[in-house]
Amino acid sequence: MSRTKIEICSVGHQKFPFSTRILRKWKSELFEVTEFRDVQLLPNSDGDDYTYSDESIANVFPVTSTEDSIQFGICSVPLADSFYLRPLSEHSCILSLSELGLLLQAQNRRIEDFILKNLYLAVGVHALKNSIGLEQALQVVHDESRGCIFDMNPNRADAVFSMERLSLCADCKAKLQRASLPHGFLEQFEREIRRIRPSLYQRIEAFVKKQPLVSILVAVVVGLSLELLGNFVYDWLRGR
Repeated sequence: MSRTKIEICSVGHQKFPFSTRILRKWKSELFEVTEFRDVQLLPNSDGDDYTYSDESIANVFPVTSTEDSIQFGICSVPLADSFYLRPLSEHSCILSLSELGLLLQAQNRRIEDFILKNLYLAVGVHALKNSIGLEQALQVVHDESRGCIFDMNPNRADAVFSMERLSLCADCKAKLQRASLPHGFLEQFEREIRRIRPSLYQRIEAFVKKQPLVSILVAVVVGLSLELLGNFVYDWLRGR
C-alpha cells in the first residue's frame, strides 16, 4: 500500500501556532508529510465579511501537487462560504483556524490533533475519489455530526465534539468497504484515527467536569487510602 505524499504549507500569519515537529513525527502507513513551507503574507480580503476567496488564497498558495499527493494549506483567516476546510483544486485544500482555534483552546485541545483529523479526512476523500475537489468531497462528507471523521460540522462547536473519539460512522464505513481501496486500507485508517485522542491529563480533566461528584468521592477515597497506607508504613518502621 503506497502512502499519499502531503505537503503542508503555513499560509499567512498564524494566530494559533502549531508544531511542525509533532506533525512530522506522526507515524502513518497511509500518508507521509514530505515538506513544510511558509507563505508569510496574505493580500487584503476580497470577499464579504472579510473572507478570502479561493482565487485569493490560490494566488499565494500555487498548486504543484500530482495525482498521488495532496497540498494542505493552513491559515488563520475566514474562507468563502463559511468553510473551515475548503478544496482549492483536485489535489489541494486549505484549513482555516479562524474560528476553530479559539474553540479548540477553550476545550484545551491541541491544534495539531485538529490538523491531523483534517489530514485524514483529506486522505480518505482522496482514496475514495482520487481527488479532493469540492464536488468529490461533498459526495463523501455528511451534514449530521456523528463523531465521524467525515462530519462536515456546519456548527463549529460540533467540530470539537467530533474529535472526542474519532471513528467512522456505519454509513461511511460501508462506503469504504464497497470502494476499490488497497488491501488493508480501511482497517489501517480506523486504527490511525483512533490514535488522535486527548492526552491522559485532558481525559481526566474532562471526566472531572462531567462527573464532579464521582471525582470528589474518588479523591476522598484515594486520600484516605494514602493516609492509612502512610500510617501503616510509619507503624511498621517504628516496630522494626
